[in-house]
Amino acid sequence: MGSIMAVNAWKTLKEKRVKFVTRESVSRLFKISNANNAYKLLQRLEKKGVLKRLVSGVYLVADAQATDFEIANICVSPSYVSLESALSYYGILSQFVFSITSVTLKKAKKFTFSKEFEYAQIKPDLFWGFVKDGNFLIARPEKAYLDAIYFQAKGLRKIDFEELDRSSLNKEILKSYSSKMGIKVNQYI
Repeated sequence: MGSIMAVNAWKTLKEKRVKFVTRESVSRLFKISNANNAYKLLQRLEKKGVLKRLVSGVYLVADAQATDFEIANICVSPSYVSLESALSYYGILSQFVFSITSVTLKKAKKFTFSKEFEYAQIKPDLFWGFVKDGNFLIARPEKAYLDAIYFQAKGLRKIDFEELDRSSLNKEILKSYSSKMGIKVNQYI
């Protein structure tokens, strides 16, 4: 597969407004039945600068307009943006956050692609309380707050609750969610 194929592949990705690709999605899009050929196409497209590798097996199409939160969701799935990133997004945490923080069912991990992306592992029965906002999943404000309490109680995060503006949190939702999570929030409200 030469430069002509790479140019055609790039045009197809642009026409279809594809932001992210994997071996499976490239196989479907270009009707490639052999997994090895799909992998070789990904390698060539990366070498030509058409794709940028995010993590193993996940690529960003060059010049695609993807947000950090979209990247966070696609690189580790399932996951949703939470903790400091969500609290900052909702204006509850006024500090600038350097890492994009998410919650996942998979093992905790970190990686860097233009920014640091950090994932905290949560139990399956606590993996809820998020919504789709545009093209990404994010914890509702109350769930992001409770996720922060949960991970701090486990000694896995350090949040200065004095710096949080909790005035926008819905107290009824907070009480309902905290009961479901088994967290006593009276001291944090």
